[in-house]
Amino acid sequence: MPIFKVRSKGTTVREGKLVGAYIPLQVSSYLSLYVLANGISKSIILRDLVDEWYRDKRVSAPEDDLIEKVATGAINAWRASKTRVPNADFPSYQEVLTRELEKRGITSFYIEIILKKVQDEEDKISNPAE
Repeated sequence: MPIFKVRSKGTTVREGKLVGAYIPLQVSSYLSLYVLANGISKSIILRDLVDEWYRDKRVSAPEDDLIEKVATGAINAWRASKTRVPNADFPSYQEVLTRELEKRGITSFYIEIILKKVQDEEDKISNPAE
């Protein structure tokens, strides 16, 4: 039976995603001491901090802007790849891009939007008269 009880407003796996980060040992130790003394969980504190960060960033960096930046980076990488390997094929690049975005934790919803933007740009390059 635990000596210290902790209040937790848990998030289920379906509602969230575990995101890990290393923090300095002194901060981790203080955080552990703080939660123990106040009877709350580390997850509550960190989730509240991330939620606040998210609300602030959504104003200064809207999703559309971030999607555009990622798509532009992917387009530039494709162009650089075509310069180095002139016979590189676009469908293979799209597969690699999809896997990398998935690996980075990007949801399929955003991946589809990014791929569409990259495809549209490729279509402009491949068919400039249209």
